[in-house]
Amino acid sequence: MTVEEARIAAERRAVRRAAMLQQDVFQRHASWAPLTAELEPGYTVLVTYPGDLPGLLQLSLRTLAAVDNSHCREILVIPDSLDSDDAGPDSDVLVAPSLVDRLACVVRKVPLTPAEKLVLRQNPGNSVRHWAQIVAGLHEVRTRYALLHDADLVFEDPGFPAAHFRAAQDEKLACRGAETVWDSWFAANGHGHVVGTWEMMLDVEWVRTFAPTELRPQRKLLDGVEHEFDTLLWAQATTSPTQIACAPYTSSFQHFGHLVCTFRDFQKRDPDAPFHDEHALLVVMRILHDVLGAPASDDLPSFEALVSALSSDSRYLTFPRNGEQPGPRRSMRVLRRVADLVFSTSEREQMSVLLTPFAKAFEG
Repeated sequence: MTVEEARIAAERRAVRRAAMLQQDVFQRHASWAPLTAELEPGYTVLVTYPGDLPGLLQLSLRTLAAVDNSHCREILVIPDSLDSDDAGPDSDVLVAPSLVDRLACVVRKVPLTPAEKLVLRQNPGNSVRHWAQIVAGLHEVRTRYALLHDADLVFEDPGFPAAHFRAAQDEKLACRGAETVWDSWFAANGHGHVVGTWEMMLDVEWVRTFAPTELRPQRKLLDGVEHEFDTLLWAQATTSPTQIACAPYTSSFQHFGHLVCTFRDFQKRDPDAPFHDEHALLVVMRILHDVLGAPASDDLPSFEALVSALSSDSRYLTFPRNGEQPGPRRSMRVLRRVADLVFSTSEREQMSVLLTPFAKAFEG
């Protein structure tokens, strides 16, 4: 074979591989694969987290180890990593030995498939990334219910997940949320039953009545009005309000909120302008990773860079100034409470030292 013939053959193989991958994308997101067995009783936890911030996975596993897991059959951890096709470490590597008995269920890693990675490279938005992780997890769920766990949330009430599951099962709900959805448009337009996805307990049979593509963020018409629907909101809005409920006890957890989105937005920032961290969430992420001893992306600012950014002349990163700091103050308060719930005494002491310059700047 000549050099030219080899080049043409390689191009044809590349075209065939691309066509096959596009077909995989269509098949994986147009419908669900048929179930090979009846869904088991209980629920599966889906932990979606950024693959380059593994400290959030450690935080999630500590959180789940501290609650009543009597109805949990499996924990699926789903990183959003795009660079590797490696299935990753086994469950005994993922879970610290001190957590194994307390979790009392299997922990399994579910990497994104090449098809899902292709979708995310073509649609790199934060919401699409989260949707792809949820879909990847739902393809693997073997139980009747699934709990969508936010990696930046820690339970105050150790009985919350079990009570949440029992209520969803006993009331035969399509889904049960921990809080109402953040988007006020739904309540204003007669769809006040729609709940947020964080800590949502959903009926897997219900969610499988929608194609994966119907669950994704998208702009659609509802009752003649066009609106932007975030992940799973279209499915809820077109489901009877009698099949959806919201837990009445929102004080049952501590939730930073927007932790992952803030980091992803920071990664995509304009290099010629400082990034404004309205809630000091980059500080939270750095302290969490340092205290937990977890490796983090090189994109996460160092402790020294964050302290330096407290000065008014920083051209790299800015925070709210005096009198305009409810966001950072809330983040500091939540971080301290999270430390009380899942950190050891020595870890809390280390966190207190790291927090000192920021507490002084944000709290006076």
